[in-house]
Amino acid sequence: MDSANPDALEAPPHFNFAADVIDRWARERSEAPALWWVSVASGSDQRFNFRELGALSCRAANLLRTSGVRRGDRVLLMLPRVPQWWFAMLGLIRMGAVPVPTTLLLTPREVDYRLRSARVSAVIANPDAAAKVDGFSGIRLQVGEERPGWIDFDQGLRQASPSFPGERTRSDDPGILYFTSATTGDPKMVLHTQASYGLGHRLTGQLWLDLRPEDVHWNLSDLGWAKAAWSSLYGPWLMGACVFALDAPGKLDAALTLKTPRAF
Repeated sequence: MDSANPDALEAPPHFNFAADVIDRWARERSEAPALWWVSVASGSDQRFNFRELGALSCRAANLLRTSGVRRGDRVLLMLPRVPQWWFAMLGLIRMGAVPVPTTLLLTPREVDYRLRSARVSAVIANPDAAAKVDGFSGIRLQVGEERPGWIDFDQGLRQASPSFPGERTRSDDPGILYFTSATTGDPKMVLHTQASYGLGHRLTGQLWLDLRPEDVHWNLSDLGWAKAAWSSLYGPWLMGACVFALDAPGKLDAALTLKTPRAF
């Protein structure tokens, strides 16, 4: 693969976005900014470089494995714009499990449909989302606070090892699963491979987003939509750019959106 020429992209036999992209930047640009998160409610922010991001993704992979998640398992993520979404996504990718990102806007019935049709093995949710899946009998991890019957994701992340023996995933192994928006009936599952998104979105990062390693990229998409994978995960990090995330609950605030680039 010629990384300097997007037209020459060719999937190698084995590929893993966390191991082959994030860990590469962790070695070559360890102190470069990778994720910059800002909370509108508290005014606080957190910044993670690629070295820290790599270690946190290893911690997430170890936590998920000790919680019972296995390679190939499908794991539903229902989280707002919090750093744990990125840690969990990378941890799942690293261990060869399949993230199923889902918007918090879904009703309990819509969540149940996805759990059953995708044969989901585990759920990672915040307190609001957790209330929609209390009948789920699989592995349950909660972000934000403790909940009876749920594994505390934040505490588990702190206690997990920052070193993970990576899974050698094939390029055509399942990588991420999305549901369509269901505008004309029940939502349909769309399964992507490790390489189709994890490597293919280099074209997005370089040619569509026009990103370079010194850039900071902000995508407004809800994390449950595929646009978040294109522009809040794979695309920017394939180019070594920093992902900016503004945690602003509720409906889009147009005034805040316009002020944000000047404020930060």
